[in-house]
Order: sequence, then structure tokens, then C-alpha cells
Amino acid sequence: MRDHAEEAQPMPAGERLANLFTDHPHSVGESYFQHLRSALGFAGQFALCALQCGVHAVLPFCFTRSASARLQRLTARIARVHQE
Repeated sequence: MRDHAEEAQPMPAGERLANLFTDHPHSVGESYFQHLRSALGFAGQFALCALQCGVHAVLPFCFTRSASARLQRLTARIARVHQE
């Protein structure tokens, strides 16, 4: 006969919700706010790159190497994060 104390209790909804926001950041060794800052930094860099590409599309003499150089730096940064 099973003791009811041994049965797994369902996780409270608040804890499940908190885990949605912290599981991934913790899996990469960051707190929620560290991950937020890092991800927003990447987003800002990608936004700048997109802007440079857009300007370059219209004015081909502008940003001839800037967007590709920025992407290379971002790729290297992402690779470093995944190696840690």
C-alpha cells in the first residue's frame, strides 16, 4: 500500500510560471536579469546590423564592410557564450 506522503505533489502554478522564466537562463549559467541584459545586447547589435544593411541596400557605398564585420563579432561572441 502506498503512503500518500510519498506521492509526488503537483508543482504550484506560481512555481511553474517562475520556472518558465528561469530554466533557460540557469541552463546557461545566468540569472534572469543577466540573461535579459545579454539577450537585449544581442538584439541591439542585430538591430544596428539590420539598419546598416538597409542603408547599404539603398546606398551601396555606405557600410560596405560594417554589417559583415558586426555579424562576425556577434557570431564569435555567441560561440564564446556556448563554449562556457
